[in-house]
Parts: sequence; structure tokens; C-alpha cells
Amino acid sequence: MKKQFVSTALGVMLLASQAQGIHAAEKVKFKDVSTSSYAYQSITDLIEREVVFGYQGGLFKPNQKVTRGQFASMIARALNLPAGTSRFKDLPKSKALYNDVSRAAQAGIIKGANGYVYPDKPVTRADVAVMVERAMNMKGNFTESVTNGFYDQKDIPAYAKTSVERMYRYGVIKGVNNKFNPMNSADRAESSSFVDRALLLMEGKTPVPAKPTAPKPPVNKADKDMTLAELKAAYPQHNHVIVHRVMKPEQKIITTDMLKMYYDYLREPGRTYFETVDQYVGFYYNGFKESMSSYYNYPLEEVITYNGVAYKDSDFMPDAFRKYETTYYQSIPYQPKEASKFIIDIHYHDDDFVVYRHENVKWDVLGKKPERIDYAYPKGDEYIVDLSKALKYATGVSVAKGGLELAYQGDKIILKNGTTSATVNGKAITLTKPVKVDGGVAYGPIREIVKYIGLDSREVNNQRRIEIANFPLEEKAGLWLK
Repeated sequence: MKKQFVSTALGVMLLASQAQGIHAAEKVKFKDVSTSSYAYQSITDLIEREVVFGYQGGLFKPNQKVTRGQFASMIARALNLPAGTSRFKDLPKSKALYNDVSRAAQAGIIKGANGYVYPDKPVTRADVAVMVERAMNMKGNFTESVTNGFYDQKDIPAYAKTSVERMYRYGVIKGVNNKFNPMNSADRAESSSFVDRALLLMEGKTPVPAKPTAPKPPVNKADKDMTLAELKAAYPQHNHVIVHRVMKPEQKIITTDMLKMYYDYLREPGRTYFETVDQYVGFYYNGFKESMSSYYNYPLEEVITYNGVAYKDSDFMPDAFRKYETTYYQSIPYQPKEASKFIIDIHYHDDDFVVYRHENVKWDVLGKKPERIDYAYPKGDEYIVDLSKALKYATGVSVAKGGLELAYQGDKIILKNGTTSATVNGKAITLTKPVKVDGGVAYGPIREIVKYIGLDSREVNNQRRIEIANFPLEEKAGLWLK
């Protein structure tokens, strides 16, 4: 059954004149929440529990900010709190969230000041920690704490310090680059993650994690006297390491480490004036982020990873790109959510290739640039590539004899040099193109070959690249061709 609800950040209260929300029973996959998103499972869990809801058009709006009243309402629904009343001056009974906020207030989850509860004020990450900690200790004993070690811990309000240290200890809250950003507003994705982690701990479905180790404090030296390791320890918020594909001076994959750039800048001969790390890295970070998000030369130029995470899964990708460059966004590879899964990304433009694995991202260089076999649309093109190198990082794939023998999950193909003849699990087959060995390395039509060991593949249309995966890949006219 569909419900009408107010178009607030959590969109949960009934109001006939507003848009239709998405009921959990419909098992909707939101258009704006990728399965590779860090919050995907939490959002899915809370939708099923009817703690959060979506919006019409299949949207969840994960980046939309959440108010104090909305977050308190989430907890009221998550804990199924009993009915309550409240007398806050800014929460009249006519307000849509009155019932849920009153339930949370009566339980002591949310508190006001001077008769006000500020339900429409954006909820800060510090307030989130406080409310979640109160909720967890209503249902259990979660009072252990550790010094969080966040580099911005001085910015954590005194009233929230204990809650942050407790929630950090239990893994409910996490920082970014060793910063907690306590006064930042929480969005729908973050809020869902916080509440879901807390619920799973309270219910015993997630084991209590080991106590985290606090990072070492920053080094007390002038920037120009620090080693690179000391700079990285002192300024984790500026530790931006970007792996990206460039066109000039040659087509290849390179790594840009912005603190390494700053380190080198501080050591330029003859330099007497030095920008601060905030000025230097901030300038290059913002410029790089904006220029790479235009995708004017994609895929000849592209970001592959940011701080070890696939670009599509990272916060380095601007929200505007996700919103307006929808075709490019859909086609960008990602790290599979399921363990042991992978996507191999091979370009016709150069001999560098990337393997997006669940646990990490690997990149390497093929023996030579791929040879492209152009098939008429809508059939996807074939690539002749270095088989041993292309499948080197493919989780679970066995490669032997320079790529002449390939196996995966019980299926095995044996190729022969200079011929189209091959055997699959002992049965003879004929390939459309011959396999050739050069320098001890087998080169062959990779899309055709890997299908015999249970892998899937597709061409990304108009981008002259192919993808190979150990799970079914979607086919979509005009975008992905099989």
C-alpha cells in the first residue's frame, strides 16, 4: 500500500496533498542510491523496518539534510517508542512531526532548552551522536568509551563529548580522514547509517567491535621541516591521493598525491614565501575536483580512485555530476558490493587497465595495446588482449602457461597457439579468432574466451572500452552492449 507523506527530509508524516512515498513492502530500488553506496544496506534495512521512506519517482534523496525533529522521529520509529506528549513552544500539536518528536522527548532521546526543541534546525553530527547514544543505553549497556583521537575533537561540544567517545568505541560513528566534523549537518544517508548500526548492535545482530586505536597526534614542527609521513599525520584532512588516467604527455594512469605535491613545493630551491597547507592543497584539490568532474575528454581522462576508493563510490565525485551527467555516471565502473566480485575495465585507447574489486582497486599495464574488432551495432565489440595480465587480479580466476590455460569455479578452457581450436572442460570448441603467443604471453579474443569459464562482459558504447565481471552485467540499448 502507498502512503501520502509530507515532503520533508524524511518524508514520513501523512498529508493527502503531498507526493506519494514508497512503502517498504514494494522493495523499491532507489534511482539515486547505488548498490555500491556505503549507506545502501542501511537504507535498505530501514526501509524494510519502515523507519525511513522514499519519495515518488523512485528517489531517496540521500544527500538531503535532516532536521533535529526528523532524526528524533527516526529513532522513535526505530525503537517503537510509546506515545508521548510535549510542550515545546516551537512544536505545536498541529506540526506534522509532533507525535514522533514527543515520543522521543518523553523517552529522553531529544531535549530542548528554554522551552524550545528546535525541530526544524539541521541536526549536527554531534547531536546525532548524543541521540543515538541515549537510544542505545535505553536498550542496553553501551557505556564503554575511548578517546576518539579525531583531529577536530576540540570542536566537539562539551555536552556531546562522552556520547561521541562512546559511539566511536562501538563503531556507530566514524570519521573521515581522522576528522569527525561535529558541527556539520547530517544527511539522509548518514542518518540511516547511524541508526542502522545502532539497531544491529542493540539487537545483537552485529558483534561488538574491538576497541579502535586512536591515531597519533600531529607532529609539532613547521611544515617545511616535516617529512612526508609527518605531513600526512599532521594534516589527514588534506591527504588526497588520486589515481587518474591522463592524455598527455602520453596516455597512461598516474597517481597524484597532493600532500606530496605540497612537500615538494616546500623544498623548491630559492623559495622564500610559502603558502599554508590549507591554501596550497585547497587550491589544487578544488581545481582538480571541478576539472575532472566535467568529463569533457572521458574516458581518455578520468578519475579511477580517490584515497583508494573507486571514484564512483567516493565523496570526491561532485553531487552535480551525479545529477546532471547521468549517462556518464551510469557508465563509470564501481567496486562491487559483494565479496569476491570484480569488474575489469579495459580501454582501447591505451594499454593500462583497471580491476575494480570488492576489497580494493588494482591497475596495471597490458603487454601491448588491445586490438579492437569492430562489430556492427548493436553487438558489442571484441578486444584481443594479453590474457595473462588482464585476468591477473580477477579474484578466483586461475591463469597458467602465459594465459593459455584459464579456469574459474570448476570451468577450464585450454587454448592453443596459432589456432582457433580450444577445449572447454575437455570438449573441443572453435573460437572466432585465433590465439597467438608473443614473448610467452597469450593474446586472444577475451570476451569470447571468458564466457566459457562463466564470466560476463559488455562493451560500453561510444567509449571504446569493455568490462568483464564475475557476475551478470546489465545490458542497455545505447549504453552497454553484449
